[in-house]
Amino acid sequence: MTDCEICQRIKETGWNGGKTHCRQCHRTWTSKIEGHCARCHRHFSGYSAFDAHLDAQARCMDPAAVRDKRGNPVLEQRGGVWRGWLSPEARESFRGRVSKGRKPSEGSSGA
Repeated sequence: MTDCEICQRIKETGWNGGKTHCRQCHRTWTSKIEGHCARCHRHFSGYSAFDAHLDAQARCMDPAAVRDKRGNPVLEQRGGVWRGWLSPEARESFRGRVSKGRKPSEGSSGA
């Protein structure tokens, strides 16, 4: 794969322009709360949304297929970013899903 402009700058100067950059999919972002999956290269609005796309064995799931206990979608994609908790009911239902002893972060809405 050809290097993008940022990858080339990093090679030449060792500096990424103050941005976070994935050298595999070439996505660039500046937010410190967004999450980027190094395995599936999907991008999330926060840690809770990122966590929601992992199954009990910490494998990536298709974010569009993540459902709460009632079958409601938990994540939606807007502008190339997966955002979490479509409704208060979906969030509450998802909290009950225990994955490898983890629950989504209480402090972040993921949106």
